[in-house]
Amino acid sequence: MPFMLRVLIVLVIATSVAYGVPKYYGREVTPVRKSALRLFDQREILGPVYYPRGASVEDPEYLSAQELAEVLARVSDHEWPLLPEEGTGAAPGIYVGHTVRYFIESGQTLRASRDDLNRQPRQSDEYYLYADHESVVIAGNTRAATVRAVSRFLMEHAGVRWFIPGELGESVPERDDLYVTAQSAWQVPDYASRWLRVHDVAWNRHNMLDRWIPSGHGLFKLLDEEIFAEHPEWMPMLNGERMAKRVTHSYASQPEIADPTLASYVAERVDEVFLSHPDEPSVSIGMNDSLAYSESGMSREALLPWTYYRGMPNASPLVFGFSNAVAAQSMAGKAGPDGERYVSQLAYIMHLKPPPFEVDAGVAVYVATDRGQWFDQERRASGMALLEAWGETAQGPWGLRDYYYGEPYLIPRIFPGLISESLAYASEEGASLFTAESNPRWGYDGPKIWLTTQLAQRSGSDAEALLEEYYERFYGPAAGAMRRFFDLCEARWMEQPGKGSWIKYYMNPAQLTLFPPDVCAQLDGFLTEAERSAKMDTREPWAERVALTRELFDQTYAASEFYHVWLAMASNPLATEADRQQFQRDWKSYEQTRADLAAVLPEARRHVAKMQEILLALDARPRLSATDWRGVPLGRLRLDDLSLGEHRPGESTVTSWRLPEGWFMHAWSTEDFRWGVLEASPGGRALRIEGAQSASITERFPVVAGEGFGVRLKVRGQVSPGCQVYLLVTWHDENDEQFETSERAVLPQGEFTEWMSLVVNTRVPEGAREVYVGLRVRTQFPGDWVELRNVLVMNLSEAYVEQARELPVEEGVL
Repeated sequence: MPFMLRVLIVLVIATSVAYGVPKYYGREVTPVRKSALRLFDQREILGPVYYPRGASVEDPEYLSAQELAEVLARVSDHEWPLLPEEGTGAAPGIYVGHTVRYFIESGQTLRASRDDLNRQPRQSDEYYLYADHESVVIAGNTRAATVRAVSRFLMEHAGVRWFIPGELGESVPERDDLYVTAQSAWQVPDYASRWLRVHDVAWNRHNMLDRWIPSGHGLFKLLDEEIFAEHPEWMPMLNGERMAKRVTHSYASQPEIADPTLASYVAERVDEVFLSHPDEPSVSIGMNDSLAYSESGMSREALLPWTYYRGMPNASPLVFGFSNAVAAQSMAGKAGPDGERYVSQLAYIMHLKPPPFEVDAGVAVYVATDRGQWFDQERRASGMALLEAWGETAQGPWGLRDYYYGEPYLIPRIFPGLISESLAYASEEGASLFTAESNPRWGYDGPKIWLTTQLAQRSGSDAEALLEEYYERFYGPAAGAMRRFFDLCEARWMEQPGKGSWIKYYMNPAQLTLFPPDVCAQLDGFLTEAERSAKMDTREPWAERVALTRELFDQTYAASEFYHVWLAMASNPLATEADRQQFQRDWKSYEQTRADLAAVLPEARRHVAKMQEILLALDARPRLSATDWRGVPLGRLRLDDLSLGEHRPGESTVTSWRLPEGWFMHAWSTEDFRWGVLEASPGGRALRIEGAQSASITERFPVVAGEGFGVRLKVRGQVSPGCQVYLLVTWHDENDEQFETSERAVLPQGEFTEWMSLVVNTRVPEGAREVYVGLRVRTQFPGDWVELRNVLVMNLSEAYVEQARELPVEEGVL
């Protein structure tokens, strides 16, 4: 073989070894820097890991030093001694926590006792990193901050990652050596408070998540039945009288916050919490999770002149006037021995807009909206303007409360680009607090949730590079296929039809229209490719990680196939014999896809179980035979008894209208909401609803367990993506407690100019004494409308109870 050819072959092989082998197969080597300290090489380590002298084995600083030694042993394949510091910390090694060496190098004094280290100063996560020619010092300004600082050190310098909870989510690269650049610096995450509602202590700690200032609906926790009994004037006034029950619950109507004596009492309760829990930096006075505000003259005066924001009545002057009064009369905003104290308040739905005055420096504000709706460019622009406005109005710390839900969605709800954009933008506007309700399904939500943990620390980080790292290190040889899977999921979210709305598609099976069967088939191809690739290398659990997504996706695929069969049946006008024959052909597909779906859905927690129940309850079959019902009528809604004309809500937050024969119309008083009675074509009157965020037409009837029960009505209208129109039947026992199970019939998305039937045909469950029947209209967009007529509620004769679910042809005829 010629000499030059041999040289060429050697160069090709060398290049392949250097560049062609994925980096997750080998040990990493750090380039030597003259100004860097070597922690270890293949021969030796710098020295022991030291913890503060006198720290017990239960002390967080000891435990973090222990974890550092254990993880470095895995990285370096060396043993790392764990020792208490001696003297002034002059020996080479790594010093963790509040050692003498830390105080010397950082310039801090020894005035703080070790007990003080448990408390929460203003920058609770500020931490110090020092490295010279022989030692490293890692310490936070609290014990908890030290723990998180060690995690950050392992992430930044050793490349350790905790992508998802548990061993399956760990990535600890082996290295031949490790260098740390010489430095002496204090560091603090961009968001001082970071929380994702993940219930795994170790994972939260490793990813530096910390609830410095919790957010939530906390006002009801400061009030009780006894205080309302002493001060009935603090109860909300609704329909002309004070509400005497359910006043101390997260979903209770708002108390009389316009009364200054209530603000004074709440301030006293806030101080009681601060005095009994001196390490707590904040107390939540977040309003109840309700849109019903007191309608007393005092409250109305605070709400007038009546205005709207994003279509909802604007209660911000009332809510933040109350919040300022509580802060002014409490310890909130005043420096104590443990740092600043705050009361936290949500900027939420009806008090989302900043008030026309500054919010007190003692009030920490969480701006609670769903930035996942920024796929809608109008929503994005208004969302950015909202953050800019809060940056000017809030004088204390403020930030984001977001909604990154995995559960209870059945689809992959993926929008990492919007997460990156909104976190960076809010940080630029001065936001320092962040929390999100995430409830992750790790097979779907792993990339977006881990990305969020990194951006909450460094909001300006390169999101694309972080995601690429996730895919490469979490999926290994399957990275490319999994990247294509998640990219398509994000594209489906970003390119969805319609406008953005509050947590769009939450508990709404129409979410599956974003992932129709043809798209699911494409995603299935990516997953199949990933599964093949993952099996090529067994040195890491690549296949087990891909399997997390496969398990969820099989549920999504089955749900999509079932939903789209139901959609065809529910959209069928049944106007011709051809329509009826097509409906019967779809009937068998419905039963098969429903059985397939039920087989793959796992036992689930409360909200996921409810979403599964709502999906499996979709059943258009009763429509085919409802016109032949026989039985005893329980009630009707006769629209001919209503006068023609249009109605709008007045200046109240929730409005009700009495309809004929015991029926009621209830609605949130939104800006564009209106309802009325008109002459429909063909003949007869219809009730029309437009601009509703939440409206319902309801009545209740006595029932007997075991008897047949049916409801049928006619509707038509325009239903945009995200809007919901459905007939809901709920059961109640003798104590008026609602059953967990319910029945529903849904009008699908689309435009229906001809009358469509919504039908429920069922049997009264054991223990039920009453049934609530209602047509629900949720989140109408501009152009949406619904018309209703011919409502009938019946006790069904036995022959009609089951026939709605029996194919009305002989087997083999179709």
